[in-house]
Amino acid sequence: MFFRTQTMTISSSALTTESSSIMDPKASILCLPNEILSKIFENLPSKDRENVGILSDRLDDIEKRTGCRDFSTICFSTIDKPEIVARDVNANKFRKWPSEEGLANFFRRSTCRSLVIDVRIVFFLFILEIILILTLLLQGPLTVEHEQCIRSAFKSVDYKELLVDFKGDYSGRILIDLLRSRSDIEQLHIGGSRWMLEKEVEETRRVLMIIPTTRRLAVAASEGKILTDSILAHLVSVSHYTDLGGVKETDVTVEGLETAFEMVSAASHYKEVSCTVPASAVHQFLDRRQFSVVFRTNLQHIATGTKFNYRLDRDNQDYLYVSIQSDKSPVPL
Repeated sequence: MFFRTQTMTISSSALTTESSSIMDPKASILCLPNEILSKIFENLPSKDRENVGILSDRLDDIEKRTGCRDFSTICFSTIDKPEIVARDVNANKFRKWPSEEGLANFFRRSTCRSLVIDVRIVFFLFILEIILILTLLLQGPLTVEHEQCIRSAFKSVDYKELLVDFKGDYSGRILIDLLRSRSDIEQLHIGGSRWMLEKEVEETRRVLMIIPTTRRLAVAASEGKILTDSILAHLVSVSHYTDLGGVKETDVTVEGLETAFEMVSAASHYKEVSCTVPASAVHQFLDRRQFSVVFRTNLQHIATGTKFNYRLDRDNQDYLYVSIQSDKSPVPL
């Protein structure tokens, strides 16, 4: 039997055998069913997948239909017509359409360093590509049909960083899908519309309450009152670095500020949170605790050593920008 006398290896250059004799066609890897060949492709490095795929039209077709890819860029656009243009780490270009059969399987269990949702971060995406951060970009308006296809296709994409700019209901729904499939994220950045309708505020609050554990969290570019006491407590609990300074107006009370302060002080590891808080709540908070003045408005809590800094918001004098840092050593990102 062939498999008793020869072993098959898949190299980055071709399919070869240890014997120099001609392979028996009946023992060829091409005799395997497509499902098995797809599993083989899933476990090959990107370059090897590419080289094996060029050996035959059948292998090329199976490779293109197989998930578990390493992407550098995935761009969804409806500027001209709805389509997805993807590039893997070997700079291979794939053009897909939202309604295309097998789209979900193509992206299934793929890896991606950063996911960027919305067209308004195209310039930032360009910067990310320069420093070789793997990126996924969704841009342009979505129909209901296209949204469902996109949500299905990217549900199993493994990412480390997620950057989202709210542009409508679809971005919130896609974000919820992406967050529900993850237990931890290295970095999450959420931007919102400068002016938010009441419906958008409620949608954003709903999303913020399901955010999983993340190393660094930033919520920026929003003038809607999306931050409440309960949301602030949740975000501080799941993130090491919580930057909420971009939310210009908040409903945070003195009780919410005290809860955040206590959570930072009691954390077993370094925590840092910054946010905008009504000036009246900050002054009430300062009256209830004893601080030593380090430099002007840079204070240190006498009992716990937690640092508390505040400064006037130039755009709105009714609010103060507050920063709370624990006395633990910062963890490098």
